[in-house]
Amino acid sequence: MSFLEELNRRNVVKVAVLYVVASWLILQVADVLSSLLPVPEWTGSLVFIFLALGFPLVMIFSWVYELTPEGLKREREVDRSQSVTHETGRKINFLIVMLLVLAIGAVVVDRLIPETQPEVEMTDTGGAGQTGAIDPTSAGHVAPLPAPGNSIAVLPFVNMSSDALTGSPRNC
Repeated sequence: MSFLEELNRRNVVKVAVLYVVASWLILQVADVLSSLLPVPEWTGSLVFIFLALGFPLVMIFSWVYELTPEGLKREREVDRSQSVTHETGRKINFLIVMLLVLAIGAVVVDRLIPETQPEVEMTDTGGAGQTGAIDPTSAGHVAPLPAPGNSIAVLPFVNMSSDALTGSPRNC
């Protein structure tokens, strides 16, 4: 029996796929919770490191042990004629499909739910029937959003020199 066939028989490949999908979901949950809870920024990196360190351990564990109806046993203690790795493989496949459905659902929900934007109140200016226009004088009660640290302000150009342009371009 080749090495790859033995990996498949012991369900090591399926456990690896299950671990990767479950790790991705755990990282997504950690990302959401770290934005909600007062935890340091490096929390997501720490979760990733723990998951990455756990991967080889899970692979070794799935190679050495086999899940039987009596519980976990070392693979060499299980008679191959009484091995239930095909049933365990089906259960792992079911878990993989369930986690992939959850992952796809999480991505779809993330893409479909719009991020909340601050609402701008629409008012009537009292002018000639311009209903729905934004009145800049009445919008003073809305708190302005803080500018990010690396923003650029663009101001309108006002010629304040004594040499006013007459509309024709200058020759430089």
